[in-house]
Parts: sequence; structure tokens; C-alpha cells
Amino acid sequence: MRMAIDPYAEMQVRSLLLHLDLSSAEIALRGFEVSRSSSAEEAIHHAKAFVCAVRRVGRIGARFAQVANLPPEVAAAVRLAWRKKASFFGGYIATRNAIEHIDGELSGKDNWVLMNLVGDRLEATEGISAEVSLSALGSVSSFRDELHAAMGIWPNS
Repeated sequence: MRMAIDPYAEMQVRSLLLHLDLSSAEIALRGFEVSRSSSAEEAIHHAKAFVCAVRRVGRIGARFAQVANLPPEVAAAVRLAWRKKASFFGGYIATRNAIEHIDGELSGKDNWVLMNLVGDRLEATEGISAEVSLSALGSVSSFRDELHAAMGIWPNS
């Protein structure tokens, strides 16, 4: 028999996971900024970590919008927060997938690029890239803040 999960507890756990991945993105961005002028290999490593951490935040964010049995005002605020950032987080899916499955990205390409930095973007393969910047991190942080604000309107919390 499966027990019903308290939606508030579920939101708290997801909030913790989101916080951990946001911290990973912050650490990766710091490493990226420090290493980009001295070591391309190190900078790419940190850029890959940033992209993957932002993608994880996006996955958790999508799940926030699907938590069942939320009070209506909380559900509306959570869904609004997600809708405002869904496109941003969607921009990290293909790049994260290319990072994780790079060998599959090579087939049929005559002129391909592997893990290159182009300004503030990590180009995982030709035409597949994501932003690695303080601005991108700000979008992730503001999403977290909106989710926390939504949880703050939880009745009796």
C-alpha cells in the first residue's frame, strides 16, 4: 500500500534539492570565471558542470509544477513561476544531452565542434550551446526565489 505524500513536505524536499543544484551552478560559475583566462580545459569542465546543474534545477522546477494536492493559491503561484522560466530552462536540455551523450553527436557530421567556448556560451557540439554567465545564474536564482515566495503563501506554514 502506497502512503499519500504530504505536498508541503514534498515541496520542502524539492526545495532542498533545488538549493543544492543552485549551489553547484554557483560553484561551477566561479570556477569557470577563474579558469577561463588560464586554462580552456578547466573552463570547459566548469562550464559543463554549470550547464548540468542548471538543467537539474530545471528538472526539479518542472516537478514542482506537478506536485499534487497543493492549495489552489500555492499551485497557481508555482505554475506561474515555472511558466515564466520554462523556456529558459528548456534551453539547457539539448546542451546537457550533448554533454552526456557526446559520442552520439558525432554521427554524420563532416565539420563538428566538440566542447568549445564561444564567449559566454559552451558549445557542446556544432549548433548546440548554452549560456554560462552571471545572468543565467540570476535567472536560476530568481526562479528559486519565486518558488520560495509561493511556498510562503502556504496556509498555516
